[in-house]
Amino acid sequence: MRRIKSKKKVAVVKDATDKTAPTKPSRLCAVTRTTMDSSLLLRFVVGPDGSMVEDITGKLPGRGKYVQPSRQNVAQLLKGSGIKGETLDTQLERIAQGLQRRLLDGLNLARRAGNLRWGVRELTELADGLVNARDRSSPPMLWLLASDAASNTHEKFAGQCRKVAGATAVEPETFKILDRNHFATVCGGGEVAVLIVYSEGMVARVRADSVRLQSFLAVE
Repeated sequence: MRRIKSKKKVAVVKDATDKTAPTKPSRLCAVTRTTMDSSLLLRFVVGPDGSMVEDITGKLPGRGKYVQPSRQNVAQLLKGSGIKGETLDTQLERIAQGLQRRLLDGLNLARRAGNLRWGVRELTELADGLVNARDRSSPPMLWLLASDAASNTHEKFAGQCRKVAGATAVEPETFKILDRNHFATVCGGGEVAVLIVYSEGMVARVRADSVRLQSFLAVE
């Protein structure tokens, strides 16, 4: 008897172990021993005096150690490596300032590239455009709300977020971070409580820097 081969197509589903799927660089946290996207970790390298030096931009030469950037994790790493030349509190404060400066640098870069809008009015116009667009997909963007924004600004921000989520089925990615003075510095002055970052590259950078700063400033 002749066997007839089936012509039925079999769907192939790629899983997380499929090496052909795009992946982000990951590193092992030296304190928690968990593996994470390297852009969300804080890198340290060994300085000339043997102390651990923070590498906020991830570009310093030498073999580095990575850590989830909470104050507790960073303090544990620094204590284990030995504090030299300055107190632990001094180094932690310098790291906080460095992470904040890195985020502000990214926002300034987005503004110069034309990938930043600001203000409640701009946010409302953006939300209306997304709701009324034929293509209901939401482009890469990040919504930032100042930590000291007024209560009515909070309400308007949340309302626009719900409106876009209802129309596009994708809730905008948001962060509550920095304050109005920092936002005003980025935008050249004025009362600014809302920022919107565009373009995939800028969104990725500002997201990572926001996550790191929030993690470091969080009260544990």
